[in-house]
Amino acid sequence: MADRNGNGKMPAAVRRCERNVKNNPESASSWFELGRALLKAGLNQEAESAFREALSKAPDSANYLYYLGNALGNNGKFSEAAQIFRFIDDIDPKLEDPMSLIGISAQRDLAYCLGELGQWKQAFATLQPAGTVAVTIIGDLANFQANAKDYDQACRLYSAALVVAPDDADLNHGAGCCHRDAGRFAEALAHLRKARRANPEDPDIWYDLGITLATMKKGRQARPCFRKALQLDPKYFWAWYDLACLDALENKPDAAFTKLYKSVECGFRKADYLLKDEDFTGIRKDARWQLVLDCIVDRVKMEKSPTDLHGYAKTSADQDSVH
Repeated sequence: MADRNGNGKMPAAVRRCERNVKNNPESASSWFELGRALLKAGLNQEAESAFREALSKAPDSANYLYYLGNALGNNGKFSEAAQIFRFIDDIDPKLEDPMSLIGISAQRDLAYCLGELGQWKQAFATLQPAGTVAVTIIGDLANFQANAKDYDQACRLYSAALVVAPDDADLNHGAGCCHRDAGRFAEALAHLRKARRANPEDPDIWYDLGITLATMKKGRQARPCFRKALQLDPKYFWAWYDLACLDALENKPDAAFTKLYKSVECGFRKADYLLKDEDFTGIRKDARWQLVLDCIVDRVKMEKSPTDLHGYAKTSADQDSVH
């Protein structure tokens, strides 16, 4: 069996469950608990095998089936997982109520599997019986599509969810970001402002409203949004960063570098992103530019955390010739 800890030992919970299975190999619950421990440890292949063994001894357990479906999904076997989730309602009459816990979970995970398979219409149809409970799930599906840069499909999903919950802050926030990334700025502003009204204490909403305005070249309107995000979360390094962008574009190098340093102080570590950002073209010849880059590298070394430093050495060495 795979070694999750990298030290020759399995997690303690897995070892304990393995002992239980060894002592009682005909116990479906022992195999099931082993599968859960393996799943929690990230050992999805082994978890799948354990759940199959549990089901061989208790084939009518919806709970065992549900966990097997999860393991299959984690292993990328989305078609098989979808079949499992569809089957759950058929074997347990208690799950006829779509609001039951396992019923809702199976609907949600079936929708995720269908989404991974690109079957979005079926995914949405699967979620509809759960009523308002499905709203958050549809939002998650839309977010997955947005991450895949399929903004049109994401916007359609958000629109479907907003029919049920038109004032939901998270849904309007997500829809606004999707419309912005698709270049539909009027729709983006409408949704983001609605999200702001619904949840004025969320710094992410204020930040994304600011980004949308900045993208529209409305820096004067964007600034108060970034400042409000920082009022709510003083360590919001992207807000510091984008205020620095606005300062650089307005040829205010002192203010720009002050905010860039503050951004790094609060956690900004993407040196390669900074190097490619055209907003800072006008201040790259300033001696402080290299100091900011060096500060990022020093922080990363001190923290020993991964970051986007690849290509930094070569690009920074070429700064004089490039600019």
